[in-house]
Amino acid sequence: MRNALLKDLRPYPLAVSLDPRIPLPDGFHGIKVFVFDTSVAPEDRLRQAFDWADGVWLVAPETGGILENLTRQVTASGKGSLGSTSEAIALTADKYRTIRYLQSLSFECVPCWTLGEFELQVPPPWVVKPLDGVGCEGTCVTSQLPVETEQNVIIQPFVEGESLSLSALFDSGKSVLLSVNRQIIERREGRFHLLGCQVNALSDEDGRFQRLCDRIAAAIPGLWGYAGVDLILHQDRALILEINPRLTLSYTGLSRALGTSVAAMVIEIAKGERTMAEVASWRRGLQGQSVWVTAQ
Repeated sequence: MRNALLKDLRPYPLAVSLDPRIPLPDGFHGIKVFVFDTSVAPEDRLRQAFDWADGVWLVAPETGGILENLTRQVTASGKGSLGSTSEAIALTADKYRTIRYLQSLSFECVPCWTLGEFELQVPPPWVVKPLDGVGCEGTCVTSQLPVETEQNVIIQPFVEGESLSLSALFDSGKSVLLSVNRQIIERREGRFHLLGCQVNALSDEDGRFQRLCDRIAAAIPGLWGYAGVDLILHQDRALILEINPRLTLSYTGLSRALGTSVAAMVIEIAKGERTMAEVASWRRGLQGQSVWVTAQ
């Protein structure tokens, strides 16, 4: 995700913070690098990076409040965050809160319960997942309830259907659907593994997925920039699993699928050089191609 974003933003002056164990590949010359290592305290290195930049695009997981806390630091630094608000991140990072909030607004979702409130409302098998995990991390399908010590999990029915994700841009209650993606998920020994994604796999001829994004944008106006929505298509019903207020695996193939830099569009929206209406008009006139990306 980091490399795909840097490639999309090459026309702009760039700096990147990175772990020395995950260096930049060949071909990324001329990018200023802030290396996080033991020689400098992480908060000091982050402050140096923020001081250099006009805007900050965070690539981080929601787990443990990481993305939310980093976003708060960006806001406190006075720099522009090219992502969702910390409040929107806090909501969507919590899968239980997200589903319950959306259900209160009559969205169709895969229902969920905490371990403490689950009383066999649905028969097994069940999906058990971390409250704030990313990808398929820690997600399993089982016919046995978790032990009581596993409090930071949610329980959902196992719903047969096609795993889809939506890639979209959001801006203050507005949205533009960029692609409908097919997720390739394998089940091994009771655990789910994301193998890859077919980006721009399905068209939205009847506009149902754009309308869903519009409803999500209105419900969570703090979503901004790129975000993803995970769905299960069950008997032609699009059931929401979660919302990801950050780059997703699909993003790594999105600019190739659409033939333009999605990140550049986000920058243009942030600078007031392009409106969401203009992005929507451009997207309606484009079919694009399907691109396969693998999970690493």
